[in-house]
Amino acid sequence: GVGTAVFRDLTEYMNSLERMKKAVVEEKIEKLYPAHGPVLTEPTNILEGYIAHRQERIEQIFNLLSLDGRTAEQLARRLYEGVPDNLIAAATVNTTQALLKLEHDGRALRSSRTSNPMEASWTLPQLSSSL
Repeated sequence: GVGTAVFRDLTEYMNSLERMKKAVVEEKIEKLYPAHGPVLTEPTNILEGYIAHRQERIEQIFNLLSLDGRTAEQLARRLYEGVPDNLIAAATVNTTQALLKLEHDGRALRSSRTSNPMEASWTLPQLSSSL
């Protein structure tokens, strides 16, 4: 499709992309018809690109966490340097989704007591034991 995907759970979104890719390969689907934009005529390549893009962003956030624990907004500001302040809120939401995916995969921990992931301080599991 065209534009930016909007989702509530990056883990579920990534799983759905993997399921679609599997269906495309197994059922030899040659076209995808998104709700917006042109027909996609190379669905395997498109889906692999979507997956790779999200995975790359997740790894960038993981690598920033290895420097030290920080909030989603602090990570977003480092990751999206030069992005205007009026777009940082959206970048923070995307960063939070990646942090929640890392948490789901056991690769990140909330190191503060707040239940709101956007307000939490995040760290790597091996770093949290030394805090």
